[in-house]
Amino acid sequence: MKKLLVAMMVAVLPLGVLAGCTKPAPTDTVKEFLTAVQKGDYEKARTFVEDTDNGFEFSKMTETKDGISGEEMFKAITKNYKFKDPVEVSNTDDAAEVKVEITSVDMASAMTKTLAEIMPVALASAFSENKEESEKKMEELTATTIMKHITADDAATATREVTLNVKKDKDGNYKIVANEELGEALLAKSKELENKLKQN
Repeated sequence: MKKLLVAMMVAVLPLGVLAGCTKPAPTDTVKEFLTAVQKGDYEKARTFVEDTDNGFEFSKMTETKDGISGEEMFKAITKNYKFKDPVEVSNTDDAAEVKVEITSVDMASAMTKTLAEIMPVALASAFSENKEESEKKMEELTATTIMKHITADDAATATREVTLNVKKDKDGNYKIVANEELGEALLAKSKELENKLKQN
């Protein structure tokens, strides 16, 4: 009886070891990342992203810029964040592409409303004698206005399908590449938003 038990343990042990060493699939990495985003857990979400020199700077997403708190912005855009199960569309030795459908607040729509609301104030402040103080007030107004439109109960949402690139790091774990597609996954209509900001 003892010999039989030992034999069974020896046979099963390698399977357990192999199961414990299995690395997450590309779709698992994307799903865990999006789940962290959905929960507003920026620190956990960061662990699934690999920044690039000329891509979407996810590592700086919660920084305050132009009077707008990145941390507050992140929490706001993830409030009504939804996604469907990711699907792997390609896979090579150390890289893969994962497609996923995401619905979240429409950033381009929020910015359009913000610009329309603050433009009269901006034109009036252009003639202010104290330019520095005027610019500071405009920053504050812009920040509060865009947050108002992002967090509004009737805020417009956008559903889009994005293809995220994932690649293995030095430890063999899949990481999402921080590029324009990642930006679109987080900020709906990010390209349209970028163009609006360049025009103003």
